[in-house]
Amino acid sequence: MDSMPSKPKGLHVIMSGGTIDFHSNPLVERKTRKVDILIPRENSIIPYFLEERLKIPSSEILFSRACMKDSRNLTSQDLEQIASLVRESPYEQVLITHGIAKMQSTYDFLSGQPGISSKVVGIVGSRMPLSEYHSDGGFMLGYTIAQLQSNENGMYFFHPDNISATIKSQIDNIVFLMTGGTIDSSFREQADTAKPYEHSRIPSYFRDILGAAPAEEKFVFREICMRDSRELTETDIRALLQESFNQRHKKQIITAGTYALPDLANRHDLMLRRGELPQSKYLFVGAMLPDDVILNDGWFNLGYAMGKLPEIQNGVYVTMHGWATHPANVMKQIQEARFKLYDESLRG
Repeated sequence: MDSMPSKPKGLHVIMSGGTIDFHSNPLVERKTRKVDILIPRENSIIPYFLEERLKIPSSEILFSRACMKDSRNLTSQDLEQIASLVRESPYEQVLITHGIAKMQSTYDFLSGQPGISSKVVGIVGSRMPLSEYHSDGGFMLGYTIAQLQSNENGMYFFHPDNISATIKSQIDNIVFLMTGGTIDSSFREQADTAKPYEHSRIPSYFRDILGAAPAEEKFVFREICMRDSRELTETDIRALLQESFNQRHKKQIITAGTYALPDLANRHDLMLRRGELPQSKYLFVGAMLPDDVILNDGWFNLGYAMGKLPEIQNGVYVTMHGWATHPANVMKQIQEARFKLYDESLRG
């Protein structure tokens, strides 16, 4: 695999509030006599999500709080503060979390400020709070971070409607091959472990949460099996390889349990190098936390894979923790609930 072009490590996340960082508050609901009231958090949940759930090393990520507001309440001082934080950032890549109501206004303001164009700056928000079940927030964060890693210097606009429209325009040229694993599981208390669903939740997430349903869903989402990866049989693996070959005209995102993820990807890579699989893009994606756990990493990882897919070269990749790399470069650390890289320079 050709190494992907490297940029200085590090991501600066500037939080300004917005729905992605909202939460419900029973006290406010009682006072206003209304239900489903969402208000800005006093403290952002983004740092916890990216560091603790996604396992992005603290040495590679910087967090700054510009404000915590509904974007309709941002003042000129707030905008100046955001611009100042971007200019002074030690990192080339800057992510601004923001409410979607006034995202365009902030984007326009920052685009005209000096010192901004020398960095890769993305502004992103979501339609649901990050802490809600099946939120689009994690997916939007993953997609945007992947794009920032590949884009040239400048300002970029990642409104959730724009991301969904982009995905919808591309999705018929992609196939998702699902095999189960934690990313498609719920926690079973009696078994004290995660168990795969009877059928994948990924198609309904793209259809109902992202609004990016393909014209023919059955041609895009292909369920190979729904198993814990430690229970995959040789028949299951051969069925996956056969479907990868059958879908050779499409880019492929393959979901699996993390115990078998590197092995499955390495097997694809071996067959690709032998010419037994066609040249294409094969991205293997998993999760460390089950789907029914709030603030799980699965939807972020899928968003990251979708954001990375247009930019990478043909080959086989594992995409976890906000990076993509060759499968021979990863090992699972069970006690730390994360993958580690043998060579940090071979990631994108």
